[in-house]
Amino acid sequence: MTPHRPWPLFVLSLALWTGTSSAQTWTTVWTPGSAPAPTHTKMEQEMEPEKDHHSETNCYPCKEWEAYGDGGGKWVDYPDGTECDAGDDKPGKCCDGICVEVPPKGTDPCEWAIGNDDFRKKHPRQFHPVFGPEGFIVCIFEETYPCVPPDNIPQAWKNAGIDKCVQRHEQYHKDHSPIQCPPCGTGIGDFADAETQRKEECCAYYDTLLCLNDLLNAASDNHKATIQKAIDDATDKMLHEYHCWGGIDDQGIQYERVQMPCN
Repeated sequence: MTPHRPWPLFVLSLALWTGTSSAQTWTTVWTPGSAPAPTHTKMEQEMEPEKDHHSETNCYPCKEWEAYGDGGGKWVDYPDGTECDAGDDKPGKCCDGICVEVPPKGTDPCEWAIGNDDFRKKHPRQFHPVFGPEGFIVCIFEETYPCVPPDNIPQAWKNAGIDKCVQRHEQYHKDHSPIQCPPCGTGIGDFADAETQRKEECCAYYDTLLCLNDLLNAASDNHKATIQKAIDDATDKMLHEYHCWGGIDDQGIQYERVQMPCN
């Protein structure tokens, strides 16, 4: 961002002449790279510990220094979504005053998430599924993208084409589910509450079953058993985990039937 120009010299001279220079009668805004080097507080250091706060270069790519006439000032955040340099020439966008790395233009967001070590460390469960082969929704500044890491899918499923049905499951969520993303930055899509998740998973699994049944009808004999097992597993989840057809669970909780197909 281009720094705002300081007040013209004649304005400053006029203020000194009128004796009002000691009052905070105006504000000058600088980008951090052009501002007089402020004293960085412990809080600022903790806010972005990876930055060199002794450097004269811009160590706050998503902030600007608002200087007051008395020599004081404060940091002001750039608007969320402002493009910034996340370091090592990686593209970023501002989020709450912090530069967050985002996929380069033209890069598939799912492929970026899979290959980004920081993203994987922040969301380990999505890359080490504990409830069977699955994908997730990647959020990039409130935009949603279906993602199925290849390592999440058993080779036998890939050979039978079942990975396409897992992708279709996530695509359903992207197209139809009320996915909630962080207000800015990157993350994993989620649901507002458990009941919303139950209904949306029922709808997505119904769509998955349609895909699996089509796959089974067209499959060669050596893949039919694998596909049928995937159908049985999906149906079991719909019956006992999400109670898609209604009923009472082991704890006595009553569930309403989800109307399927949903869309």
